[in-house]
Amino acid sequence: MDVLPTLIEAVGDDPATGDVGRPGAPDGGRGFDGTSFLRVLTGQTQQHRDTVFGIQTQPGTINGLPYPVRAVCDGRYKLIVNLAHASEYRNALTGSPDSRHENAYWQEWLAAVRTDPRASFLVERYRHRPPVELYDLENNPWEMDNRASNTRLAAVRDVLERRLDAWMRQQGDTGLEIERKARDRQ
Repeated sequence: MDVLPTLIEAVGDDPATGDVGRPGAPDGGRGFDGTSFLRVLTGQTQQHRDTVFGIQTQPGTINGLPYPVRAVCDGRYKLIVNLAHASEYRNALTGSPDSRHENAYWQEWLAAVRTDPRASFLVERYRHRPPVELYDLENNPWEMDNRASNTRLAAVRDVLERRLDAWMRQQGDTGLEIERKARDRQ
């Protein structure tokens, strides 16, 4: 979302003057969601954003149900919200439950579950994700220790949840509701 504003600024125009027809842009108008990172490219600064948002949308590609994910990261902490956490996560790696799936990589994981508690943990974690995940990237860069229920990080979680909610509202993202309608727009 930052590429087009960057290109516009690079050719000498002001991306803030553009009207893309969507209210609620960061500048308060109807401009781009993104902002130019030309100053990073030209070496004038090392940092572009202090918060990054992420979205995964998977409208029923394998098991017929959407598995949407929304995330926000402030550089130190990452909050992930699994909007369809009650559903088992499935994708091209795992195959669908009603077909014989021959992915050798996934089959190795499943075979390891029988003898390796760590493999069992990882497979379960992959298939069944919690509603909310919170990771301290400074101390846990591989995101293996979900701290979402840690009371000492409650304030961090609250701030990130509010940022994510505000961003989703600005984007017109109603979460699972909009994901269920995705097939109608394909």
